[in-house]
Amino acid sequence: MATTPLISIIIGGRNDNYQQDWIGRLEYVLNFDLLNLDTIGLGANVEFCIVDYGSKNKIRDHIRTDNKSTTVKFIEVDFQSSDEVDYHVSKALNIGLKNATGKYCMITGSDQFLSATAWYNLINFLKKKE
Repeated sequence: MATTPLISIIIGGRNDNYQQDWIGRLEYVLNFDLLNLDTIGLGANVEFCIVDYGSKNKIRDHIRTDNKSTTVKFIEVDFQSSDEVDYHVSKALNIGLKNATGKYCMITGSDQFLSATAWYNLINFLKKKE
């Protein structure tokens, strides 16, 4: 039986290589966070929701994780209408929030990571609020 994560981390992105090697940086950051969570033994408390909006080459096909205990979801959002271009990021992140199963949610950028100490402090702070 799967446990409900304490916190869902929502990360939005599009594989368009607008910023050089974005996929490589996302993969590095995600694996860094997963390693830190495994190191402190609290990975089951976290779920990552990677929201892919409008990529021609899907993010899930390019990201490899060294994951042992943390759930990583890839959510693909297909925007058809060109008049929605300015709202893709916001709509995609809202879809990520709707698909998140954690008690708490945090939206973050694809290049932001937490140290093992920061993860430990965040998770224990949220557990105390329960």
